Amino acid sequence: MAITVVVSGCKTSINASQSITDYDFSVVNNLSEPSLQSVKAINTIRYNIKVPHSPELEKHSWLSKVRLVAETNLIGSELRKIADNKSGKYPFDEEILSMRTFNKILPYTHVLIAVVENGVNQPAFRYYGHGNVFGFDEKYFHPASLVKPATIIGALIKMKSYGFSSHSIVRFLDEEGYYGDKLLYLIRPVIMHSCNLSYNRLVRLAGFDFINEKVLTSRHGLDNYEIVHKYGSKIKNIKESPYMIFGMDEPVVRFRPKEGTYKPSCKLNCASYFELMEVMRRIHLHKELPSEERFNVHDGDIEVMVNYMGLTRKYIKKAPSEVFGEETEVYNNVGRVPGIMAADNSFIVGKKSRRKVFIIVKVPFFESIPRESYITSDWINYIAEVSLKKVLNITQKQGPPIQHDFAPGIQVELFSDQDKTGLKAVISGKNGSFDLVRVWIDRQFVGIFNGSGKISAELGSVKSGTHVITFKGYLKDKPTFFITRMIRPIAE
Repeated sequence: MAITVVVSGCKTSINASQSITDYDFSVVNNLSEPSLQSVKAINTIRYNIKVPHSPELEKHSWLSKVRLVAETNLIGSELRKIADNKSGKYPFDEEILSMRTFNKILPYTHVLIAVVENGVNQPAFRYYGHGNVFGFDEKYFHPASLVKPATIIGALIKMKSYGFSSHSIVRFLDEEGYYGDKLLYLIRPVIMHSCNLSYNRLVRLAGFDFINEKVLTSRHGLDNYEIVHKYGSKIKNIKESPYMIFGMDEPVVRFRPKEGTYKPSCKLNCASYFELMEVMRRIHLHKELPSEERFNVHDGDIEVMVNYMGLTRKYIKKAPSEVFGEETEVYNNVGRVPGIMAADNSFIVGKKSRRKVFIIVKVPFFESIPRESYITSDWINYIAEVSLKKVLNITQKQGPPIQHDFAPGIQVELFSDQDKTGLKAVISGKNGSFDLVRVWIDRQFVGIFNGSGKISAELGSVKSGTHVITFKGYLKDKPTFFITRMIRPIAE
């Protein structure tokens, strides 16, 4: 495959198998100045329609960007290969049962992995998925207790907005009786024991409208996430918040009873696997993410959640240490609907290497399987092991990493031609801010572009549909900026 390369406004091609250091740019560098001016003039005439850019739209496109750059074949291919070849080690000694079970659960299994890398001034990520991990089907997937960390975040954001924290006293009376204690004592049982009563109370404390309209938003990468359904307990309706008091000593804040008016699109709680992982990502990398991407929660309250998640029950047990080749720390949240599914949403850290990976695995239950719960847990661990091994042993990484933009003093402008069939990018900044830029459209590598201060890069034709363009800049081989731009259909 040929790759288009533009150097100082001139375009040439190299083979995709060649690295940039293998290519001789002398042909380009020897072009006369009139030739350069001619090429620039042609480009100016051809690409004269500026593609509008909305910074606000970019802020609400994190899920779309990740979906467009994620690798979605690798894990499934590996799992199917094991099933087809009847190879691999299974969690049990009963080989026939194991083979029958694996083939039954595979079509309904979902896996999403995010490998954390060093990015430009913040972490970067490579996502690998199997199954419909970026969308959801309410008929076939109920997130169960996997939604509970988001309710805690909603309550903590609400508390902080009034000057309180998880150590502050909250007081209210509901169908279950009177509560007058630290918010911390509602958070702990939700994480440690998946307590439904505390979950319901946290939703009411945050406020039904507040949590769905202010927290679970595309601004946080949670485009489809909704919390609308109560779990167990005597509480009848989580849309209604009782009379509440935040604080014990003056000043306190009082809230009148209120019924939420938010109209959900889901009948039950709903979220994609990506969105469930996204909440965990913003919790566990709270201090490493840009400040504008963090949940507006006290650092100490995040630490409380992280500490409790390190003590919870694990479905993904042995796999992390076996794959990492070292002792690991696992912080997780599990969900289970008896007779339907079980899932584990984990953040794994190597104790010595500090290597970091997020993973969520869901497998279905089958009534025909003996020791249902025990076997399902083992299958989650096994599928996690197979998936992690495949992903972490990749020698040649395809597609770009993804991170939040970091581009001080860098500007990217996009232009289309009159036929709206091609794109050109103009990347500009101060001299000395970059000397090379790598560009991708979705997962496809476009090319490497050299220049200092300003680069004009022809990106070629773009198919109809929504795409993300990734620009990663370097100065003397050191990454200096990272920008992504969402574009709508060019040909329409």
